[in-house]
Amino acid sequence: MTTSGTNTFNLTAQRLIDLALMDLGVNGPGGSVDPNLRVMALDALNMVIKNADTQGEFTWRTSRITQTLTSGVASYVLSNRVTDLDQPARYTQAGATYGSQVISMTRDEYMALPDRTTQGTPFRYYCESSLDATGLQFMTLYLYPVPPNTGDTLEYAAVLKALDLTDLSQTIDAPQKWLNVYRAALAADLCPAFGAMDRVAFFTKKA
Repeated sequence: MTTSGTNTFNLTAQRLIDLALMDLGVNGPGGSVDPNLRVMALDALNMVIKNADTQGEFTWRTSRITQTLTSGVASYVLSNRVTDLDQPARYTQAGATYGSQVISMTRDEYMALPDRTTQGTPFRYYCESSLDATGLQFMTLYLYPVPPNTGDTLEYAAVLKALDLTDLSQTIDAPQKWLNVYRAALAADLCPAFGAMDRVAFFTKKA
């Protein structure tokens, strides 16, 4: 007997949904599932995934991003996938091979700055969370002092939102070891729809 030699096992959204429905007894192993039920369950799975983002910063979705700066410009709207920054950031002058540390400040500290137009080497940043017209979160980064040169850069560790599942054939934006977590969490989320409130605690604990 030999091993497969691979470690690429993963589940599509459809397979994950079908397993959660099987756990609820909605369909047996290999049983058919109403396509409309899968569409509803895909929405529920997306909500479970988005809710997981509230549990903290995940290393697999914390990526280094480099922002090119402009002379005299203090604020920068970040990608709408960024939900937070993990300090410190790194400021580097154009053409230099070394940088300096930039650490975060609270809103109170930013509001108390006497002159936010002062130019110099940035050493503090403030990250403000807002909602756009569609209700989606976006972040605006404010630097202090204001960058003096165009072409300088700020490298920061961005905490990214989970990617949406827009198709049943897609896989989840998470490591393989989280598959069972999402399976159980989805089953818990679907319990009320199938009158299985007595099983919510079981699946929640399992997740």
